[in-house]
Parts: sequence; structure tokens; C-alpha cells
Amino acid sequence: MKRVTASALLALVLLAGAPHAPASARPFTVEDLLQQESFGAVAIGPSGRWVVFEKREPYAGAPRFDDDQGSPIGTSRLFIAKRGAAGPARPLLPGEAPGQLIGAVAPSGDRLAVYQFHDGDWRLGVVELSTGAVRWLDVRLPKPHRGRLLQWRSDSEVLVVDRGAAPLTTSDRIGRVSAETLPRLWAATASGRGAHTVVGSGAYRSARPRPTPWRLVRIDLTTDRKTVVARGEIVDFELAPGGAHVAFRTLGEDIQSRLGRPVQGDWGVSPQVETLQIADLQTGGIVTPCGSCDVLPSLMAWSPAGAKLLFFGREGDTPWSAGRLRRFDVRAARETVLDDDTVAPVVLGRPEIVRADWMGEVPIFIGRKRGSGGSRADWFRWDRGGPIDMTHDLPAAAASLVSLDERGFSFIVQGQVWSVTARGQARRLDAPPAVLAASPLKTRDGRPLTAAHAVGWVATTPARGDRRLRGVGPAVQAADLALPPGVTIEAVSDDGRAAVVRVDQQGHEARLEWLGQDGPSRVLAEINTALADTDPADIRAIRHPGPDGQPLTSWLYLPPRRGGPPSPLIVKVYSGDNYRVPPPYKAPVLGLQGDTRVLLGQGYAVLAPSLPRPIAHDRPEEPTKGLAGRILAIVDQAARDPALVGAFDPDRLALWGHSYGGYTVMATITQTDRFRAAVAVGGYADLVAKWSSLPAPHRPLQDEGVRSNYVTGGMESGQGRMRVPPWSDPERYARNSPLLQADAITTPLLLAHGDQDGAVPLTQSEAMFSALYRQNKDALLVTYWGEGHYISSPGNVRDLYVRVRRFLDTYLAPTRTTETPSRSPAHDPASNAPRLPPAPR
Repeated sequence: MKRVTASALLALVLLAGAPHAPASARPFTVEDLLQQESFGAVAIGPSGRWVVFEKREPYAGAPRFDDDQGSPIGTSRLFIAKRGAAGPARPLLPGEAPGQLIGAVAPSGDRLAVYQFHDGDWRLGVVELSTGAVRWLDVRLPKPHRGRLLQWRSDSEVLVVDRGAAPLTTSDRIGRVSAETLPRLWAATASGRGAHTVVGSGAYRSARPRPTPWRLVRIDLTTDRKTVVARGEIVDFELAPGGAHVAFRTLGEDIQSRLGRPVQGDWGVSPQVETLQIADLQTGGIVTPCGSCDVLPSLMAWSPAGAKLLFFGREGDTPWSAGRLRRFDVRAARETVLDDDTVAPVVLGRPEIVRADWMGEVPIFIGRKRGSGGSRADWFRWDRGGPIDMTHDLPAAAASLVSLDERGFSFIVQGQVWSVTARGQARRLDAPPAVLAASPLKTRDGRPLTAAHAVGWVATTPARGDRRLRGVGPAVQAADLALPPGVTIEAVSDDGRAAVVRVDQQGHEARLEWLGQDGPSRVLAEINTALADTDPADIRAIRHPGPDGQPLTSWLYLPPRRGGPPSPLIVKVYSGDNYRVPPPYKAPVLGLQGDTRVLLGQGYAVLAPSLPRPIAHDRPEEPTKGLAGRILAIVDQAARDPALVGAFDPDRLALWGHSYGGYTVMATITQTDRFRAAVAVGGYADLVAKWSSLPAPHRPLQDEGVRSNYVTGGMESGQGRMRVPPWSDPERYARNSPLLQADAITTPLLLAHGDQDGAVPLTQSEAMFSALYRQNKDALLVTYWGEGHYISSPGNVRDLYVRVRRFLDTYLAPTRTTETPSRSPAHDPASNAPRLPPAPR
């Protein structure tokens, strides 16, 4: 389970009118990109007594850049603000190094568990919020980004996953695992001792060594006593209300794919079976509710009384659609299968999710009538007589609940708040129209609320036009907060009288503010102040039909006109994306390559096209068919718009794409020569090779299962859309592999790739380069050593933008702006290739 910001309730996307540039506006540069700051998780105390939040310093100041997407955490510090005080928040742990994250709040709100990346490992501390004193516990944590690591049983006792002597998993150190492991293995071979890894299939499926088991432990903070609750490859746990029992999941045997059935898809993405167990914290006994079950990671929900657990499991060699919703009663030690001939729970794939929870002591779930094909899904309650449809009279049934308790639940349907009682009586609440957004409150680990938290919050726009934060649910109090326009709500106090909102300016995070009913708003922190004078975005909507005739919107970003001819146009492509609103700028690491603001600052116009895939209508999908035509139709639609005449030059076109977008780039230039240059970062070209490759970071160690299902399933059931292995339809693999159409490429191509890319191997870019080299066609291959799927080291990011700009200038000759390009790193290239020529002037 990914680490989720618990307090991120909802985001309000408000499109402003035409931008107004500051008098001294300047282009956004690569250095601006690397110096970005950001906020992380936000926690607010009971009744709004205090706020703690994560503030990440400039990205380029991180201590290391080999933690893949986790590198920004290296600059994270915790800040605290208390109600009634004035001025900005202050550091919570001023004497500690950065790498600090929010863990979990103690029941009383007086203590906070915190995580810190310290000396290459993760540790756990408990902070006394009244004094700021921190106490570091004697445990070694996994990286806090998947399942639950910690939960408070009381103010003086915590449950923690402790690795003990076990190393971090490959995924927890994926950016540096090769650098740490391969030299040791090579040295062993060089010394004559030998080194090897082993994986097996079929009769040899159990050949790989299993990692050292972790421990689930109880820690008494008063006595320092540590009690082991369970051992195993523990990936997640959930403490029952009242604290008498804890449910946890452990990894079991590797899942072997079979002929005649899909890899992933309805069969799941996990490489290993997961087993559910429940420990009695009073007796120490452990039971396994369904010993033959592989349980779904997304559902482990205790009833409010803490005596019954909902989970979803499948038995034997079956797909998840054949799994069943189950209830285990810990008092009676009895499992009940909640199965019915008429209704089945809806299973959403990749990752597999079943929506179920407790309405008091009554299970509810999203289900669909059996044999109804694509009929609508509804919320059902499970009574003694079976499932009862609770939402059939509503226009639709939303998957996420805004509030939930024993009296019923509420959700948002078509912009309106609906309430459903426990007996299924639905009514539209007398709430203001135009609900902007809503989302259920969640725990720190992203779990949905149960009856203990029965109030949700929605942002609404009353008829008079001001924005309000309104409580929703039977237990709601009379809280009603005024909201500034265009804010993102990060946290709301349990009584609704205080909230923390994030204010963005020109697409980047700018400040956190504390709103309350008892006084004016208070600025807690301001970041990215150096970006205030950068050019605002000029974004234009391009309306056009989609591949199946549906109305779509693409988005054109225009640079400020500073004289000269119309700007060249870079089309940033990613087949399958559909942008109902302008795609937001992403913070590092995800936003470091192909940042629209940097490209605008360099004088290019940028188009983000909506490219949903055509509906296959039961035919085998052809991911590349007609791709160039669809992209160019959007470009031509924009060029014909009278309001955009002269805004960009439709004859000076380039493509840019990353990952599947890199694949989109390479496929497109096999179908057209209208693009003068193209850039593919971390893309793939050969579907058979992509289907068969194992991720580079997972080669030295096999601690997380065999990764074959990951790559073959991604090609068959994921983005690859092939549905079958290569030998079943080799011609379709060939038709959709740009490598095998490379003879049609005439567009100069720059390929960039990290050698430690665990999603798309470096050999994919090498293969396309070799194909173009064989034909004496214009191409550059740039290999970034130590980089994964995202180029993230500042020196490499600078180098990438410099090389791309010079490459594009060679073919597009864009208008110069005032930016001076960053210099490449001082060291020589790894090859003897000549230096790139200077850009024409």
C-alpha cells in the first residue's frame, strides 16, 4: 500500500482567466525546477489544538539522489503550530537532521510518532508535543511507503513492524541496491569464492531464498518493554477498536503464472500469496481465518465493536473475480462467507480493490447483480437474508463515501450530496448546489473511516458565490468554515472548526494557511517565494473529437511573446491520457523531465494532447494504430483556431515523451515525418524484449518474489494491451513494436535512459539506437548512470535539458529567451562521441 497523505481530503481545481504577468516576469528555468520546495503530509490535533506538517526544502539540497522517488524525503522537516499562537510554524525537531515524516497521532493528541531516514536506515521516534522532546525507539523500520508500520494501542503503547536484523527490501532501497550489492558479488567472484542468484519455475518455484522474517511488536513506552506479537514477512496490519486483537498479512509462496489464462488482469498483480492472521493481544494466540485463502491487500476492516473482521479472499487457482467477501468473528472463532447467487462484490483491478466497510455492525459493499454484464454497481448491506440494494433509486452510486456510521452513509453523486439511511432511504441533502469536490476522511495509511469517524467534509459554493467547508453526516456539528478561492484542503479538525489549506500560485505550492472560526487565517509557512516573478502560464483549451467521436479537450501552453517569429511547438505525448483539466505541474521527482514551465521558459509552445485509446469492441487492441494521425489532428485543430493564429508555428514540431510516452514518441515517428525532432526518455521500442526482461534492480536479490509476472503482466494486461504472450500473436507484437518499424523513421531522435531503470530496461533505448545507427540516421543515446526510471540527480537533470535544448534548436531553431542554459557537468562523457554543436543563433 502506498504511503498516503492522511489529511489530503480534496483538491479544488479552479481555472483562472488570462494570466497577468508581473512587471519584471522572467522565464522559469531548470534551476527553478531543481530549487522547488514542497509540502508533505499534514496532521491536525483533536479540536484543532495544533498542526504538524512536513516541509521539504529545495530539492537540489537533498543529501542523496539514489532513493528513486523518495529522494525529496531527504530534505523533509517537521513543523508545528499551536492554536492561539501567532506567526509561522516552528520546527518540531530543530536539533535533528532532515528526513523527517509524520507517523501517527496518539489517541490523546499529546504525542506524535515520527519517522526519520537516519544513517541510511529508517527509525521511529515519539515526540512529546507539549515540550518537543523526542525519544528514539530501538526498532528498525521498513521504508514508510506501503502498508501500515505503526498504530497506537493507547497513549503509552504502540504496535510496530520491526525489521530487526533484516536488511531493507529491494523496493525500499531500489535506487541504490545495485550499487550496494553488485560490487560485493563481483568481489566474491574475483576472489574465487563465487556469487550467484537463483530463481525457479514450475517444480523449482521455491528455489529462491526467502528473506529474514520481520516482527510485529508491542512497545510499552513507560517500561520500554518490547513484546513480539508475530513473525513473518509482514506487509500490513490493522488493530481492532478496543485493542484486543490485531489482524496482519504475511507474504507466502510465489504466484506462478499458467498457460491459458492472463497474467495480472483478473488474476492480480501481486507476485506472492498473502495470508491473513489475527493475534489475540491478551493471550498471544494466533488464528488464520482462511488458511487456504490468498487475501486481497485492499480490505482488512474491523467492525466498530472490534469483534468482527471483513476481508476478501480467493481459494485455489482462481481469479479475483471468483473470490468472496468474508467475515470472521474472533469471539466465536468462526468465518462466514458473505456469498449470494444474485450479487457479487465488484473487484477493481490493478491493484485489486473491493469497496466494503461497516455500517455499525452491518457489512456494506459495492456489488453488481450476477449475470448483468456491465450493469451499474450499487452499495449493498448484508442482512441475515442476504444482500439488500441501498442505492438503486439514486442516479449513481459513488465508490467513495464521505461519511459513515451505524445510521447510514453519504456520498457525492453528480455534484450533489446524498444521504442513505441504514434502511436504504435515500435523500438529497439540503446542501448548497455546485459541490466542488469531496472525498472521505482517511487514516494516515489511507484506510477509509468506520463509525468512530462519522463526519465527512465537502467544499461547496452557495448561491451567493462564496466557498464554504460544510460537514456531512448524522453526527455533524454546526461547523461551517469560509474558504478562500482556489485552495486545496489538507486537514480538518474533528469538530470542523479549523482547517489547514494549501495555496498554490502559478501552478506551484506557495503556502499553508490555518483557518478557524475563532479568528483570522494564519500563514503557517511560505515556500517557493523565488518563483513569484516567473512567467504565469497562458493555457488555452483545444476542443476536438476523440477516436470514438467523444468530445475531448487538449491543452496548449503558450510562452510570453518577446518578439520574433511564432514559437516552435513541443507535443508532450502519453497514449491513454485524457486531460479534463490542464495537467498539473509535478513536484520532483516525477516532474523533473519534460517540465512544461522549463520548456515555455526556453521559448517553446507546449501541447498536452488527450489521447484516450480507441474502444476495441472485442477486437485485439492495436496500441499504435493511427497514433500519429490522432496527434496531428489535434495540432491542426489548434493551428486552425482563429484565436491562436501566430501563437505557434505548426511547421516546427517536436515530440517529447517519458516511459509509455517514450513508446508513444517512437511509435508516432514510424508513421509520419512531420515532426522535425523527437525526444524519448525511458521509453520502450521492442514489445517482446520488454515482455521478457527482468528489472535491473531486482537481479542481484530476489527478496520480493520473482518479477516475471510484473513484466509479462504489464505487457499483456497493463499498458501493453497485448492480452496474450508473444508466441500466441507474434505479428501483433511486431506491428506494435517501433523497433521493427525503424526503417520508416526519418525524424532525428534523442534517446535518454537510466541504467538502473526498473520499469523499462536500458536495452530498449539501446535497441532503437542500434537500429538507427545501422541505417546511418540521426540519433543520440544518452545513458545516465545510477538513474532509475526518473532522471533525478540534479547534474543529470541539468545535462538532460541542455542536451535536449541543443538537439531541438538544431532542428527547430526557436526564438531565444533571456535564460542562459545550465552547463553540463564538468566530467567528460563516457564515450568518445563528439560534443554537441552549439545551438544556432
